[in-house]
Amino acid sequence: MANAAAAECSTERPKESPSLTLTRRLRARPEKVYAAWTQAEQLAQWFGPPNMKPATLRAELDVRTGGSFRIGFTRDDGEYFEAGGTYRDVVPNERLVFTWAWHSTPERESLVTITLKPDSAGTLMVFHHAQFFDETARDNHLRGWSSFFDKLDAFVGSPRSEEDTMQQHQIVSREQWIAARKVHLAHEKELTAARERLAEERRALPWVKVDKNYVFDGPNGKLTLGDLFKGRPQLVVQHVMFAPDWDAACKSCSFWADGFERMVPHLAARDTSMVAISLAPVAKLDAFKKRMGWTFDWVSSGSNDFNYDYEVSFTREQIDKGVPKYNFGTTPFYGPELPGISVFFRNEAGEIFHTYSCFARGLDMMNAAYQYLDLTPLGRHEDGLPYPMDWVRLRDEYEPQAAKEACCHG
Repeated sequence: MANAAAAECSTERPKESPSLTLTRRLRARPEKVYAAWTQAEQLAQWFGPPNMKPATLRAELDVRTGGSFRIGFTRDDGEYFEAGGTYRDVVPNERLVFTWAWHSTPERESLVTITLKPDSAGTLMVFHHAQFFDETARDNHLRGWSSFFDKLDAFVGSPRSEEDTMQQHQIVSREQWIAARKVHLAHEKELTAARERLAEERRALPWVKVDKNYVFDGPNGKLTLGDLFKGRPQLVVQHVMFAPDWDAACKSCSFWADGFERMVPHLAARDTSMVAISLAPVAKLDAFKKRMGWTFDWVSSGSNDFNYDYEVSFTREQIDKGVPKYNFGTTPFYGPELPGISVFFRNEAGEIFHTYSCFARGLDMMNAAYQYLDLTPLGRHEDGLPYPMDWVRLRDEYEPQAAKEACCHG
């Protein structure tokens, strides 16, 4: 939503203030819609304009009459916006009334009233925003709120609660469950056999000899590609997205890195070394590595062509041409830095060969957290998000969950 107030000159409220009313039928019960408005973690999943930088929204909500809230986010262009207000009336699952003002223009306060009523589709939400300073501000907010509510409908319309899941599943006897589970087990065995055949096919792929002499920057000085093997014949490279001008690695790549952090000794026991490689300078890599508590090797390729040769980094010229190069030309560019994994083999003569690379969804099987989620009734429950991994945060940025009753609480 554009911060239209910042562009207006007058601070005097018109005698008849413009207002807007939006009515939406949402595919969820009022309790679920109310939670999407009043729980910070849920609000962060749908609130914000289309040009908001992913995972930048932060919300502090004290949802009670007289309580206050503050919501901030960063746009793609790097500009930060913050709005806040006070709750005037709170009726759980039925009604919210709060003031609304941008942090830059607190004197231009307006008033929002949200009414939730159950109907055949789920919830009839009536959203009334009043006391705008002029029609331009109203029109800007109308466009903004409309785009927000498209995402809200998608968010609340996808099943994600235990109760939703219960309502969609048949409850049977133990004997009936075992019978159904055996049918599914047969399908799992088919997948296992297919996966083993695919692994054999992967190992039989031809290799490409690496003739270029890549030199990387490590925490203790220069390292060649051969040095990264650490005397072992196999090397797995995790291409972690971390551009030189970034202050942190990509949150999704960090999600994968959390998974392989403790895997390195086990790989070493099978004659395989593992290393992360990024374009960012080694000082930034070390600082972020320390923040995350990681111990794996991480080197910088900022002084060579490694990232570009193995097609995880792309120049502006390549992107502007629009000819896909990522994922072997099968996936359009969606940024100058993209994720991947590459595998290399080094023979006794010291010759190095590129044996395998995977990108995009090909990385999925290397994320253990996703594999565990796939075992659960809710699964990954990413439907309705602006993009599937919108929910992911750096692991030190997740908001603490409120303690729930459990047997371990004294």
